[in-house]
Amino acid sequence: MLFHSKYKKDDKAKLFNKVFECYKEAGLQNYAILRAGPIVQASLNISCDRMLTEITHAENWLQRLGRLDRFGKNKQANVYITAIPETLANGKQSGACARFLNNSHSLQSTKAWYAFMSNKVADNPVLTIADIYQLYQDFYDETDAIKAIEQDLLQSLTKSVNVIKDNILDPVAFPNKNKTQKTDQPKIKKHSLRGNNRFVQMAVWNIDNGLDEFPDKYAYDEADTQGHLTLEVDSISGNGSSEKDLLAFMVKKHHNIKENAKKAYKDKVLLNEARTPETPVYVSYTPADLKQVEAQPHRYAIYYAIGKNQPIGALSREQIQANEE
Repeated sequence: MLFHSKYKKDDKAKLFNKVFECYKEAGLQNYAILRAGPIVQASLNISCDRMLTEITHAENWLQRLGRLDRFGKNKQANVYITAIPETLANGKQSGACARFLNNSHSLQSTKAWYAFMSNKVADNPVLTIADIYQLYQDFYDETDAIKAIEQDLLQSLTKSVNVIKDNILDPVAFPNKNKTQKTDQPKIKKHSLRGNNRFVQMAVWNIDNGLDEFPDKYAYDEADTQGHLTLEVDSISGNGSSEKDLLAFMVKKHHNIKENAKKAYKDKVLLNEARTPETPVYVSYTPADLKQVEAQPHRYAIYYAIGKNQPIGALSREQIQANEE
């Protein structure tokens, strides 16, 4: 079973229930393997017999450990495997794992935790929970660890200052007495501290499930308030790369593809409209819609992938084709 955060809302709810029913205490155990993102590491009362995790900072690492034999059923020592990319193990800061950790302001503390644990666990690979608690305490007594954590914390605080500066306004509201606001329609706030996301729409890509690979179908009905998807503005805009900018592609094509769609001359107009699911940013188009404007799919277009047994979620064309190769 695959579970992460890049699903439309109703698929995410269904998969969440499946995960819990399978791996809870005395659960169904009808799936042998769960591959998941950080979404399952906190506040989910599930358990497994073996665990493989990518390297992360101490708190995440220990939180994930809390889902290994959570109910104390195993008689033998539990195995917790941590995958460390060779570049990171050698102290380099290149590679996908390092970039992810750096973007979440935890790269230096992760490197410090890895170095600390490498020295402590090498001669004593079997530890009790009490041993691990003591190691965690010892880690925070290390001068080098404190310096690394401070470096990450300062990076995070600097980013936070910029977010607050860009998003916080005086708390003033002017109620509109002339319009009745829809109560069932979700809307992303114009200024938010929780992230800079927008509603998106994407074409379906069927992968090895016996169905038409590219049906003329989108991920959800835009009138369905339970089916929507969101992505970060940075992802939509190519993370600073003009080659990967899906918003720019939409600006050029959308008004000729969709009936009644007005031509937008500025990206920010589309981003503002995409705060409601009725007017999302299109990060990919169906074959029929592309045919109308005689266009090829964007090389980095993001699709809603559906596999043989379950939805896979939002993936870029580049990622899907790389995995197929």
